[in-house]
Amino acid sequence: MSWRLPRCGAPGASPCSPAGSVSAEPRSRGPNARVSLVAALASLLGGISPLAAPPALLAGALSLFAAAPSAVANHTFPVPSNIQVTGGNASVTISWDAVPGAGNYLVQGREEGGGTTTSNTISATSFGWGPTDGWQTGVPTRNGVTYQVRVRVLSNGGHSFSAWSQWFDFTPAPLPPPSTPPASPTNLQASATSGQLSLTWTARRQYLEAVTGYDVHYTSAPDGYVLDTAPLFDNPPGFRYPAGGWVAVSRTGTTASQTISGLTNGTAYRVRVRARNSAGVSDWVFVKRTPSPPSPPAPITVSFSTSTVRVKEGTAPTAVPTISLNFSKALPSAATFPLTFTRGSAESGDYTVTGTSVSSNPGFTYLGIAQWATINQDTDKDNETFTMSLGSLPSGMVAGSPSSVTVTIVDDDVDDVDGG
Repeated sequence: MSWRLPRCGAPGASPCSPAGSVSAEPRSRGPNARVSLVAALASLLGGISPLAAPPALLAGALSLFAAAPSAVANHTFPVPSNIQVTGGNASVTISWDAVPGAGNYLVQGREEGGGTTTSNTISATSFGWGPTDGWQTGVPTRNGVTYQVRVRVLSNGGHSFSAWSQWFDFTPAPLPPPSTPPASPTNLQASATSGQLSLTWTARRQYLEAVTGYDVHYTSAPDGYVLDTAPLFDNPPGFRYPAGGWVAVSRTGTTASQTISGLTNGTAYRVRVRARNSAGVSDWVFVKRTPSPPSPPAPITVSFSTSTVRVKEGTAPTAVPTISLNFSKALPSAATFPLTFTRGSAESGDYTVTGTSVSSNPGFTYLGIAQWATINQDTDKDNETFTMSLGSLPSGMVAGSPSSVTVTIVDDDVDDVDGG
């Protein structure tokens, strides 16, 4: 939210309110009531006419007059204290001590001598402008220009205010060239994936140490063969042989991260990083990692839903019980599962297989096998058995338990399908 407010005491504005809390009492109705209300609102709004105030700010001020005097008195605030204005290269920051009970703070800034005043409502106890975020939209903060900032307290609903602090002046200026090299980067981390290392570290304080960049080197040579502090192995220039010595990563800027690609999986690499500025370089910091291909996914386990089934002789394919194939996780793609049938005590004419494989679509976690055989009628009076088993499974799948089903053909003279 942004709007323009004239500085208190400026031509056409109300006099500055005294330091401390601002309160307002409801006005009695009478000939001068309207004039008194407008004047009081103008005072609360820092001198701006209520007719020109932003709606949200005006609503907050008007709510003071709808409240009882005791309520107004309970929602007044002191001016923020311990106000500090600091900055550096093309930047300005204002900070202050928290005010108990404050909901938000209203910070205003402008160039010295008037001009556009920018207002920002925040909940924190500091606010700043820099060379990229700008004093105003599209207007960067500039070195050599004097800026003025001030702050006041707002209640949670914007119903009450403190008085404004005084205006504070600050003129950003370029930092002097650093006289010492920067400190080493901290918290160097490396993660290894297939053929590459991804590095991150905590950046140095740019405005204080004037860091101009980071050097990133790597090598796969053993520690005893190439020392941590050895120079680059670049003879002839541009020669890159990490197994023989340190190799520099080509990079620019001050980003605190780097990806090193084209590495050999299974080979350990040492990496070193340092910061630099116009005064020199920091000490190296080190990390060691080994790139490796991603682990293969766990195989899918395939198993039958049961290990035994009993079927009465003379049963048609449409009447044989359905047997399920269960998968340990959803199939990633369509798959075909071969089935093998082996006679036990059954004779070749006791059953007729209707298919030797079943297929599933992707995403399935189980597959029902129906109409898998015809159980023929015979003349003997014995129960007989045969076995249905998993054949050679697709790649990435293994047989679980049970991996076969024993089928018992129950003789119709026995009439014992459910029993033993």
